[in-house]
Amino acid sequence: MTDAALPDEVVRAFLVERFDDFLSLEHGSADRTREAYRRDVLRLASYALTRSVRKPGELTPGHLRDFVYHLKDLGLAPSSIRRTIAGLRTWFAFLVAESVIPGDPSDRLELPKRWQTLPEVLSADEVKKLLATPSQDDAMYYRDKAMLELAYGAGLRVSEWTSVQVSDVHPIGTPSYLRVRVRTAIAPDILARLRAGDSDSQVPDYSGAWVGRVESTSGADIVLRLPAQQFSNGWKYRNQWLKVNGAIRFETPRAVINGTVVDLAPVEQSASQ
Repeated sequence: MTDAALPDEVVRAFLVERFDDFLSLEHGSADRTREAYRRDVLRLASYALTRSVRKPGELTPGHLRDFVYHLKDLGLAPSSIRRTIAGLRTWFAFLVAESVIPGDPSDRLELPKRWQTLPEVLSADEVKKLLATPSQDDAMYYRDKAMLELAYGAGLRVSEWTSVQVSDVHPIGTPSYLRVRVRTAIAPDILARLRAGDSDSQVPDYSGAWVGRVESTSGADIVLRLPAQQFSNGWKYRNQWLKVNGAIRFETPRAVINGTVVDLAPVEQSASQ
């Protein structure tokens, strides 16, 4: 949009030249910014003429909303529309400061939302090059390689990646035992065997050996003595994180049982022997 496309009186009424002087002398705007803002004002003025509006004081919030739809119809991207409105808000602030208009009609104008774009991802070759970065001649080769594979495989943020502790991925100390109360619904015949304390009450550890056991049952609750490993963020039994109100799945020789953890507590070492 150029000045020549508009009547001189409209260009004067919209204070295009005075606004340009303001941007240059008082606002200290760069030449490209001045050109962009001038183009924004002229585009609005041209649109205003189609609505029989010939001076800024006649513009209403409704006119500006329609102008945004007009920009969308022209095919402008949301980012371009947002930049245009930002320029016009500077112009309206100038008009208010000059007492040309009593208030800014764009102050409650809703702008188009930014598009959500998919993040760029590495190609397979780029991933291979990244993981091959550590040199085997470096004393920290295995650490660096493990850290890179962890960051890529788990999709960690940098802050998460750099704060990883050994105890987050490696158990604290040797496996211990937990007493876990589980609420579940099981068939009466299975429950009878568990109450009897025979071999059906045994529960496996990580190696598959039957070293855990059902200690007691009461109504819908089963109390288990489970081999578990402690990490910095909790207890784990056979790749399941154990927490109150969390789900648990365990096996006996004759059944796979699902339930909800009611409470849990470490078993004293003397009681676990």
